[in-house]
Amino acid sequence: MRRGLIITYSLLVNGYSNTGEVDRAEKVFRKVRERGLAVDVYLYTTLINGYCRTGKMKQAFMLFDECVEKVLKPNERTYGALINGLAKLRQCLPRRCWSKKYRGKGSS
Repeated sequence: MRRGLIITYSLLVNGYSNTGEVDRAEKVFRKVRERGLAVDVYLYTTLINGYCRTGKMKQAFMLFDECVEKVLKPNERTYGALINGLAKLRQCLPRRCWSKKYRGKGSS
């Protein structure tokens, strides 16, 4: 039952993020946490990508930091979303993203 819920919520976050409705995606993301369901790196990355697509880089990096603090290891898709979002704004990836603290923390 819980696995089915997390899949459904992940699909909703993905759908809202892909259509630029990140406020709705964020509400679903919060609901997942409120229900005590496990939030994995995929779900974090999906919302991070939504923020990046809409130019909300501050929120994207706040969520990235939270992901790392939860001992979840960002993956190639996480970094790709951040790099694409920054490229649209003609900015560079912050130094903290390249530190060993962020690259080596957590597990995939």
